[in-house]
Amino acid sequence: YSYDPLSRLESIRFAQRASQESLHVLYSYNATDLKKVQRFKDQQELYTHTYDSYDTAGCLLKETKVDGSQATYTYDPLK
Repeated sequence: YSYDPLSRLESIRFAQRASQESLHVLYSYNATDLKKVQRFKDQQELYTHTYDSYDTAGCLLKETKVDGSQATYTYDPLK
């Protein structure tokens, strides 16, 4: 595991002993929010998942999933 200066998770490395493959997950942030998660297998990117926009309260509004589809979210302001 590795962390950025704000103690947010930056990467995880998984070793596959039987197959000798290496799995690696990277987390990217802007100043306040998670922006992207990338997963690699032996240096080759398997997928990217992006978190495209957040509201001022830090709630996710739009994301692009690994299959390229997008999801949008709304929140009840009273909850």
